[in-house]
Amino acid sequence: TKIEAVVVPNSTVLPKDVVDIAARRAGMIGRPLQPNAVQEFAAAIKRYYQRQGLILHSVTNAMIQPADKTVQITVEEPKVFEQPIQFIFLKQMVVDEESGNLMSFKQYRDYRKRRNARGVKSLSKSDLNTTYVTSPDGRISSEKVAKAMNLQSGKDFRWDERRWGSIARSGVFRNILGINPTRMPDGNAQIQIVVEESPPRNLEYGATKSLYTGGWEGEVDFQHSNLLGGGETVGVTVKRGAKDVEPSVRLRYADEKFGLERGYAFEVFSDFIGDQAEKGDEREREVNDYDHDNLLDRKGVMVKLRNPIDPNIIQHSTLSASVERTSTTNGQHERVG
Repeated sequence: TKIEAVVVPNSTVLPKDVVDIAARRAGMIGRPLQPNAVQEFAAAIKRYYQRQGLILHSVTNAMIQPADKTVQITVEEPKVFEQPIQFIFLKQMVVDEESGNLMSFKQYRDYRKRRNARGVKSLSKSDLNTTYVTSPDGRISSEKVAKAMNLQSGKDFRWDERRWGSIARSGVFRNILGINPTRMPDGNAQIQIVVEESPPRNLEYGATKSLYTGGWEGEVDFQHSNLLGGGETVGVTVKRGAKDVEPSVRLRYADEKFGLERGYAFEVFSDFIGDQAEKGDEREREVNDYDHDNLLDRKGVMVKLRNPIDPNIIQHSTLSASVERTSTTNGQHERVG
């Protein structure tokens, strides 16, 4: 029987023209059905699926309908499982060579100190015998990662390499040890990801000599890099000079959406600059003399939006705005924004 048409009745994503072109190129039209033609057709459809990110979709069967001289193709197009992503969290532990016990790096270092072992200060994880063990939970939110990947329960399972690459580079993971798209018992698909998370908290402190004032300044900076499970960062920086009457404070929050569209960040700041005038210079103390008045402090807020314009129109766009209020030693105020 010479085949006149090829149909895929159970597909929800294959356009008719894609099916028709694949069937003609495979030599299925106008000829009796041959196994090699079906294989070539299936390979062409698989390539189309792959280009669309439908990595688990495939052709499963071909059946001739002699009455109307058609070939009915059956495909498998799994949907997203009710929980699109499942994380398996691991943590790296040190294996003590003598006892075989598992310890965290800090525990192992303290253990070596108590035993007065040599080389404690120069210990490095790369020099130790380590292994991974499962951790009961982690900070990263599977719901937020699924949203960033555009994986919605009941929709076609689609893998977006660009979006995953942005998530992987966001800094929330120290190591990504496995990514496995998995078919669940109901036939739907879930991504199972094995990760080691990066430490979320970071504290830095120190003292420097200011090039602006010539005095010494102390600074403390704290940042949490995964506050709500979606890579959100919150931080506070406090800086104060030895002769300053008040500190400079900056509070910042950012939700960059893993580097994808619709991210935002804002910062609230209060910078104390101080009176840099010489004590004996009366001209610089004159009220309303902007030419010789000195800046005392500046306070304000800055807001930044990432990709506010559809990336299909402009791939990378940024919108930023700031408002600040400055004060001088003579009590003058100015708003800038």
